Amino acid sequence: MSTRLDTIEYLDKNIGFFPIFNNTITNAFSWGENVGNMSFNYGDRKEVKLRIIKFLQKISINNIQSIVNIEPEHSDNIVSITRNKYNSLRSTPVGKSINCDTLFTNTKNIALSIKPADCTVSIIKAIDINNKIIIGLIHAGRKGLDLSLPYKSIEYLIQHYEVNISNIQIGIIPSIGFDNYFIQNIEELKNPIIWENYSKKKNNYIYLDLKSLLLKQYQDIGIKNTQIQYYDLDTFNYAKEKISFSHRYSQMHKETANGRMIVVVKI
Repeated sequence: MSTRLDTIEYLDKNIGFFPIFNNTITNAFSWGENVGNMSFNYGDRKEVKLRIIKFLQKISINNIQSIVNIEPEHSDNIVSITRNKYNSLRSTPVGKSINCDTLFTNTKNIALSIKPADCTVSIIKAIDINNKIIIGLIHAGRKGLDLSLPYKSIEYLIQHYEVNISNIQIGIIPSIGFDNYFIQNIEELKNPIIWENYSKKKNNYIYLDLKSLLLKQYQDIGIKNTQIQYYDLDTFNYAKEKISFSHRYSQMHKETANGRMIVVVKI
């Protein structure tokens, strides 16, 4: 089995991380009691910016312009960031922004980020044939998994950066659990066959196991269990306790403040 973590390992208050990377890269995500919203789409923008800056400073990222933030498309769009590509991106209150669902770079002094709520997000570290580090983020909700984005992303990483699959490590942040993510109709799935072992019918809904299908796609391409570490925590349940954010929970409980976490990785 992949290394399953039931409790968050903390770098600092409200900042989780993955021990699997053994401090070879900066990796962090927001999590904890009364954790603040990290998305400019919710709340006061000045407060959000200050909150993000404080988070980044705690993980020793002092240049906020070095951040490239993923704006998810719920697609299978995979992008590599070079220095020239970075310079061409649109600016935001904190760094740059790009529309995609997987983002890789081997450029130092560029940090990658994303602001999820329920979807699976994987932090990637790889080493190429020249011993150079590549980092990445893979955002895969139901639509991304439907398109086999995790599988395609690892395939792209291997081919584009000349990486041996044994030199890849993956950390998967908390996401919405099997008991809380559901759809109404099978027609909402583009590729229902891949969900056969990762779905169940209950009370006229179809429940989907996002994390298990994510792990299956990594394993199908050849990632070994020892190369994966994941937090088996449900964002929906923890949103009740104001420890995380869950888009699905806030939709069902309108009195709950909506918001997003932040995930950051840097060489």
